[in-house]
Amino acid sequence: ITVGGGDTIAPAPDCALWLHRRVPGSSLEIIGPKVGHYIFLPRPTRLGLRAAPQIFIDDHLIDRGNIHDVVAASAIKFFRDSA
Repeated sequence: ITVGGGDTIAPAPDCALWLHRRVPGSSLEIIGPKVGHYIFLPRPTRLGLRAAPQIFIDDHLIDRGNIHDVVAASAIKFFRDSA
């Protein structure tokens, strides 16, 4: 279970931690205190920015592509370890 530490839509203590406690064998990874709910969406297109700019606004210190790489590596490790 991976969640942003700055998620105000589904806060880690209320959602991810709750789920982690109920899923045997799960692991919980909270990524950075300023990582929000929508960070897992792809980088925006011009149309996406016009349609819903609020979901593409990240803290200036956050690199959305880097977060995607970290989460992908974590998922790959999880599936390799689970095989």
